[in-house]
Amino acid sequence: MQQQDHVPVLKITTLGMFSVELDGENLSEDSRRQQQIWILFKYLIISRRRRIPPEEFFDVLWRDESCENPAKALQNLIYRLRRVLSQGKANAPKYILLKQGCYCWNNDAPVEIDVDQFKQLNVQAMAEEQDGQNGRAVELYKQCLDLYK
Repeated sequence: MQQQDHVPVLKITTLGMFSVELDGENLSEDSRRQQQIWILFKYLIISRRRRIPPEEFFDVLWRDESCENPAKALQNLIYRLRRVLSQGKANAPKYILLKQGCYCWNNDAPVEIDVDQFKQLNVQAMAEEQDGQNGRAVELYKQCLDLYK
């Protein structure tokens, strides 16, 4: 039997201090040089269920400043963000896709986002509460609170 390669999971924390980790390694440590990369990343995550035309990024990234060639600058930022997210790991999934001229998040890539976990726990807690399982509901609500750091 062939051993499967370990596929790294991207862990995104947005509740509290923003951070992005790949296999326990913090990728998002603050760096002025990478500020635009993380703005781009956050916009992709917020919009992860749809395709985003490049022009939409232009307004987000260069709203208050001029950019001579925003299309080329965006391509460069996407390239740099992909490199940061993969950390040179050959088995890291491609997180950012280009489909029909639009960029989109690869929703098939293994990612844990605290906001999604929060929503799921909250729905479960409300269901337990409606079923009269108050003790279990309280435990689930506590898990929701623990996601805030």
